[in-house]
Amino acid sequence: MLMLLNKGVESSEIINQLFPNLWMFISHIIATVILLLLLAKLVYRPFRKSMHDRREYIRSLIESAVEKQATANINEKKSKDKIVDAKSQASQIVLDAQSKALKTEEEILKEAKNKYQQMLDDAKFNIEKEQKQLETKIKQEIVDVAFSTAEKILEKEISADKHKKLIDESINEI
Repeated sequence: MLMLLNKGVESSEIINQLFPNLWMFISHIIATVILLLLLAKLVYRPFRKSMHDRREYIRSLIESAVEKQATANINEKKSKDKIVDAKSQASQIVLDAQSKALKTEEEILKEAKNKYQQMLDDAKFNIEKEQKQLETKIKQEIVDVAFSTAEKILEKEISADKHKKLIDESINEI
């Protein structure tokens, strides 16, 4: 173009060279418009539709994720509540078992104590009974020995009844 200006080309020639033919120019414009319309119809609209569908899909995924997160939070809270309930129930069971064990221990100790006391009382009773029997037997033997000794000494001076009374009195004084 500089060359054309240097050569002294007129401006009308420049316009003629740029736009050689008006009909050609109009046909180029119409072809460009048709091409743009076809591109809009065949490329741009499907692209916009796919972008819209993609946005809707992403929005539905986000909404689904939000719902699932809310459900998960609710389930987590419920499970934590169940864990707390289970721990409290376990604690209560342990406390109940401990109290039952203490009661059982007390009952066993009380029963053992009662049996021990009963055995002790029985043993004391048996000892006293045997002691009385032995005392009676010893008294009788002493009386017999004393009587036989007195009989030998006195050689029938005192009657047996009087002698027995004297011995019994002597033993009772002892």
